Amino acid sequence: MAARCIEDLLAWVPEGWQVVLVSRLDSPVGLARYRMTSDVYELAAADLAMSDAMADRLLRRSGLALDAGTVSELVRRTEGWPGGLHLAALALSRRGGRRGDADLSGSDRLIADYLVEEVLSGLPGELTTFLEESSVLERMNPRLLDDLLGTDRSAERLDEIDRVGRAALLVPLDDERDGYRYHHLLAEVLAHRLWRRDPQLARRLEGRASLLLEGEGTPTARSATPSGPAIRPGPPT
Repeated sequence: MAARCIEDLLAWVPEGWQVVLVSRLDSPVGLARYRMTSDVYELAAADLAMSDAMADRLLRRSGLALDAGTVSELVRRTEGWPGGLHLAALALSRRGGRRGDADLSGSDRLIADYLVEEVLSGLPGELTTFLEESSVLERMNPRLLDDLLGTDRSAERLDEIDRVGRAALLVPLDDERDGYRYHHLLAEVLAHRLWRRDPQLARRLEGRASLLLEGEGTPTARSATPSGPAIRPGPPT
């Protein structure tokens, strides 16, 4: 109903006016015809990512003067996520802001608390379990996840996660939305939770993931090619 109301509004917007729609989800409003006429400008999360220069300014405003290599590594670890960089600044300030200190992970208390409260809180238990258990893979697709978890519902779970629209949950790796990965920091939070919940299960899933990827001829190291799934070895530190 709300989407239909917005579509009706867009059809009657006077010339010279602009309408701004903000959502964590892909827009439920039909925008195809506006794309055809170039009457819509869309910004995704990747468009809002901070560059090294922008991150450096943010960190300096927080009292941190870090070398270029450290700033670049923090941008890589947070994937340019402004909120993540702000939390990184808080975490580094708490440690004394040592130069060259880019040792930031999802297990850091500030990072973990935010992601648990803002991303994982309120999700159904079975969906949280799926997130944790699938986090042993750096890159994933429904078929691989079905084999890993012994289910036939991975595609349904991934669609459900996509619909939830929580920030930083899933990063599509292709236009067909067949391959996915989690944001680096979220993946570390999920892996940490899995190891705390059931270390034996975490080991079994990592071992099974390695066998599945070896069977596909896919490298299991972190340096695997971006197009193929890769295991995320643990336990996290």
